[in-house]
Amino acid sequence: MNEGIKSAYERLQVISQDDTKRREYDARMKALRDYNQGMLEAEERGIERGRTEGRAEGSNNRAFDIAKNMLSAGFDMGTIAKMTNLREDQIKTLRN
Repeated sequence: MNEGIKSAYERLQVISQDDTKRREYDARMKALRDYNQGMLEAEERGIERGRTEGRAEGSNNRAFDIAKNMLSAGFDMGTIAKMTNLREDQIKTLRN
């Protein structure tokens, strides 16, 4: 039998015979699972937040591009604001 497996098996036998050690082992394993689950959830939240921010940024960039094109085509500020959901002060900065 592999030395690592043999050592683990012997340790398991000791733990399974001693209630205190088994509770300590169970508590340690629960803490590890809780930590890993917390890290996984945090990573998933971070990924989703990044996607949301990326979509918003991409959408905003498209709105600015459309507003620039509309300005060069001679559309008035109010129409551009309605079509792009940009504020008039944002559109004014594009004009300059």
